[in-house]
Amino acid sequence: MPTPLARRSGLALVLVCQVLALAACAKPTYWDQIITATLSPDGLTLTAELIGGKARADGTRCEEVASKEVDESPSQVIIAIQMRDNCAPLFPWEQKFHKLKGYSFNVDLHLQAPLEGRTVVDKKSRERVIIKRASGDS
Repeated sequence: MPTPLARRSGLALVLVCQVLALAACAKPTYWDQIITATLSPDGLTLTAELIGGKARADGTRCEEVASKEVDESPSQVIIAIQMRDNCAPLFPWEQKFHKLKGYSFNVDLHLQAPLEGRTVVDKKSRERVIIKRASGDS
């Protein structure tokens, strides 16, 4: 019959294995680079154009927005979009090729104040984002 110490050690080993297995199930996130965005006529919304996989028939896609960041100052706006690939394999040994790129999709970023000449910078690359004006501007 196992001793109480051996039972506790065995239970601890099982729990550690379960925690590691569950941690491997979490889909990793990544910061996507924003190259262009369209400014709404009121100057309060930037619509970033990203490149990803083809949308399924129901409109969903492998990529999903995990989070968005907008950091505003009087002279610039730093924007960031964190993505998650829901089609990526859970474990490295399941690596399969899937075509992720080639189709554009939009993500809206809301500003607290109108852009009004401030520079927009991508957080990931630290490069200036090209801003297009939405149709409807006067």
